[in-house]
Amino acid sequence: MGLNLEEVGLNLAFYYPHTDTFYGIHTESLPIKVKILPRHREWSDFVGWQCDNDTHDEGEIIAVFESASEIWDNLHIDNKNLEEVLRESYITALN
Repeated sequence: MGLNLEEVGLNLAFYYPHTDTFYGIHTESLPIKVKILPRHREWSDFVGWQCDNDTHDEGEIIAVFESASEIWDNLHIDNKNLEEVLRESYITALN
């Protein structure tokens, strides 16, 4: 069973090792914002503890969508579609 962001309707945070970046998809309000989440390297030497993974946090907005149904086919990170990115990412929050 795969993750369908449109059906689930939850916020998603993930770490993508290829770009060494935390991303968040905030689906609670429209437009839906995809952003680079704040990272605090001073918090820890461990990557997983360097971000609180809260999609409510301010961050650089990299994409905006009017509907969740647009995300899967239209969001690209590092020239890869969302499916490829998520396969190679660590899901850090789903709420």
